[in-house]
Amino acid sequence: EAARTLRQCLLDQGVAIELIVTGERAIQFLEAAASEPFLGADLETTPATRPPHPRGGLIADTRVTSIRLMQLFNPQTRACAVIDMARTGHAWLARVQWPTLIFHNAKFDLGQLWQVFQTEIPFEDTMLAHRVIHGENVSLASLANNTLGLSISKALQTSDWSREHLLPKQIDYAAADAVLAATLWPYL
Repeated sequence: EAARTLRQCLLDQGVAIELIVTGERAIQFLEAAASEPFLGADLETTPATRPPHPRGGLIADTRVTSIRLMQLFNPQTRACAVIDMARTGHAWLARVQWPTLIFHNAKFDLGQLWQVFQTEIPFEDTMLAHRVIHGENVSLASLANNTLGLSISKALQTSDWSREHLLPKQIDYAAADAVLAATLWPYL
């Protein structure tokens, strides 16, 4: 039997993935989820383009990135929004009443969000919760394997997220991380 694709696995779990390309649609998705206790969340980033340093030979800060995608999964409706920030822009972010977002490694994701809009977002963190309970940090793939028995490939994590039109497998990969964060949260 051929290996099942990530999309097939998500569909088997009843997950409906929507690629969102307008800020208005992103706001609508979040308004519909406003009463939910939490949403799974994740970001995909690309290296930021920065002007050269004014002193020539100094190295630019390679930690600075741009948000390409924001993924939000509603476990009640099984809807996962993959929001293309390259197309929606950032202005809509400040117009949203944010529910609690469940991240894995929230420090990174919230740091990225803080760069584009300085608003506090209620959050929880599966990596931090696991560290508090078990005394160690674990990757999302390890936590999914140990808790849910799922083997997750992270090969697409370093794919080209700056391409104009993302590949369907990139969209599926992005959605899966938000789905996993929300699915793992009740176990922690």
